[in-house]
Amino acid sequence: MSEDFEKHFEERDIFGILTRYQDMLKHSRSSFFDLFEFEEIIDYYFENQEYSCALEANMIALMQYPFAVSLKLRHSKILCEKNRIPAALQILQEIEMLESYNPEIHLVKGKVLNKSGKQREAINEFDKAIRLASENRDEIILFIARAFLETGDDGLAIKYLLLAHETDDRNLLVLYELASCYEHLENYDKTIEILQKYLDIDPFAEKVWFSLGVSYAKLGKNKEALDALEYAYTINDRYISVYYSKAELLNKTGRFNEAVSVYKELLQIDPENARLFCLIGDCYTKSGDMDQALNCFRQAKRIENHCPEAWYGMAVVYKKMAKLHHSLINIRKAIRLDPENDEYWLFLGELYTEMQMNENAMKAFSKAIEINPSDYEAWLAYARIYYKENKVTDAIEVLNRAYQYNYDISTVNYQLAAYHTVARQYSDAARYFEKGLHLNYSEHQDYLNQFEEHFDKETIRRILSKFQK
Repeated sequence: MSEDFEKHFEERDIFGILTRYQDMLKHSRSSFFDLFEFEEIIDYYFENQEYSCALEANMIALMQYPFAVSLKLRHSKILCEKNRIPAALQILQEIEMLESYNPEIHLVKGKVLNKSGKQREAINEFDKAIRLASENRDEIILFIARAFLETGDDGLAIKYLLLAHETDDRNLLVLYELASCYEHLENYDKTIEILQKYLDIDPFAEKVWFSLGVSYAKLGKNKEALDALEYAYTINDRYISVYYSKAELLNKTGRFNEAVSVYKELLQIDPENARLFCLIGDCYTKSGDMDQALNCFRQAKRIENHCPEAWYGMAVVYKKMAKLHHSLINIRKAIRLDPENDEYWLFLGELYTEMQMNENAMKAFSKAIEINPSDYEAWLAYARIYYKENKVTDAIEVLNRAYQYNYDISTVNYQLAAYHTVARQYSDAARYFEKGLHLNYSEHQDYLNQFEEHFDKETIRRILSKFQK
């Protein structure tokens, strides 16, 4: 009998048991269920995260089978998920006296202790479970790893996942969880290594090819990323996330026409998707085809008039076409639809700056910063207005406020260095210039060129010499 055939009968069987059980509850009448059937009912609710229903079924089952360790163990698992830690521990201590050799008891006890913050005691219980296990050790270790993942301890999760991998190096669930952990830690080299091991075992796993493509893209390995995404597409040409990721990568690397082609394939699947038309419009804007861009954003508005991305897209196009009044109308509409979008306020500020309406520009930049203090471009633009008005001290003050949110942005450091130089505050200028070099060395020449007449060339030479050494 095939696995699918067996699964069909299992699902049909549990459906029948559930129907009888729910009918019993509905009509408040008693009905007989053997221990196995009760376990099936409880497990069904538990696996579907319906913990209150699972608890109710468990209590009814315990009235019929009060000494069943399997039911008491399930009871403790449900209480753990409902964060009733002391009650769960009490039940586990009782059944441990009856079956101390049962690895599942130690597994659940470890999970309960770990959720209560008693990590060392939890590890002791988990290690007992591993020692007691005569079979399926990799699955037991996987359970332990997931318990640590739930409490956000990726380091310990990886430790146990590696142990599970040593136990069975062909367990795909272990490999997938391990790759996910490394991805969460942004260790994309290790993520790729593990995903490739997975694909050596199952080369037709489209989700794994997709994850591999995403990881390559994070490392800037665009060719490898596109190849992996293409494999995922070949396996499953209805895998929507692949289309979006492939088009986004093509867009990011300046291959706008190819990105448009991918988005148009998606349109064949979902022709009334306003967001898709906005994405295509963005590609046309970047490639310089403003007429096509406007057509796409208008199409998005036709589908969804209250789509802020469409109005914003049109504002961007009109600004590039030097139709500033048209741009202003559209960006204001976008902001009315999405007033908490700092990108829109930043654009409005830049537009007002170009229109030489500095007071309005500063209000817009201020709003962008209020929404997102990490929007360093808004801070820089705000300070730049003061600088152009010969208010260097005010410009420095703005960037000093920006610094607490954006201290690791090279541009902010270089700009502070430049403004302090203009203000003849050379020691501060040198400090920020050196910090900028550490963050992004290649960017320093732009600032030297821009403020050359103010910089002390000997000081700059000394700092660059020290940095290069």
